[in-house]
Amino acid sequence: MKRIVLAVLLVVAACNPPLSEHPLSDPSTAKVDAKLVGHWRGTLDKKPVFVHIYGRPNGTIDLTLIGDDGVKGAIVMPFEGFTSDIGGKHYLNLRSRTGKTNAWSSEWDVQPHFIFARYSIDAKGLSLFQMDSSKTKDAIAAGKLKGEVHDDDPVLLDETAKLAAYMALPESEKLFTLFATFQKLPAK
Repeated sequence: MKRIVLAVLLVVAACNPPLSEHPLSDPSTAKVDAKLVGHWRGTLDKKPVFVHIYGRPNGTIDLTLIGDDGVKGAIVMPFEGFTSDIGGKHYLNLRSRTGKTNAWSSEWDVQPHFIFARYSIDAKGLSLFQMDSSKTKDAIAAGKLKGEVHDDDPVLLDETAKLAAYMALPESEKLFTLFATFQKLPAK
């Protein structure tokens, strides 16, 4: 269900985002990118989309994406994760989370698989690039990434070191497409 909701919000993606059994780097060495922390506003399909990012002392982040699905109203998608810097590029390793007992629970269940996004921050704002399922399936079929396809959705199986080595290659850029660019909202 959560992956279906994610696909609705990420309308530019034809399929669910690729999943990975392993992150792009070791989470125990993660550091919060201070430039990433804050509240961001963008537009997707002419509707506002907000990203709220909070840093934690252990180097991880909480990222919440809020958007309008165009039919039922607001979609709220909470993630926890951390950043990876590989070959001069910045990535997010995110795992979806839900309340353990209900939506109001202060304890979370975190999904076992990671989704990856690439990001850049410049004068235009925060640009988030989503991983393209079709291009990921092509990389798996070509033997560039180890993975499987379940119900037309790719799942990456490579260990962290192999994933990072591939992301360091220039050809890995073609796996990502622009999701949206966000402007930072002023802190009050």
